[in-house]
Amino acid sequence: MVEMGLDKEGGHQRQEHHDNAGAVLVENQARAELQRIGDLRGVQLIEPPEQVTEVVLGARVFLEFPDSQESLEAIIGAPDDVQASIPNRMVISNQSPIGKALIGKQAGQEITYRVGTTQKVVITSLTKA
Repeated sequence: MVEMGLDKEGGHQRQEHHDNAGAVLVENQARAELQRIGDLRGVQLIEPPEQVTEVVLGARVFLEFPDSQESLEAIIGAPDDVQASIPNRMVISNQSPIGKALIGKQAGQEITYRVGTTQKVVITSLTKA
């Protein structure tokens, strides 16, 4: 509910009253989050390329593990993406040992990474996620 009144100088003064304390809490949380994020007017969105030629954040990778004959399809994501866990999708963090080894590589390349022992993986193909 919003009430209008006159201030001491005769100008209009806006006062807000809420019947719902929860609404006030949500508004305050939203204001705090916007303040934390800052001004986004200067942000430029970067469109992903139509074709993926190397492993980058957001790429879908198809991998084969020669030692175990297993294959895997995954998206390369940031640690927050892994924690958010995209439903029905495997996400490999770009900060993980395999993620670090994959970044910048191309389809057809065999890479090695270390988790306990040295592991091998072949990038069979790449697509836009």
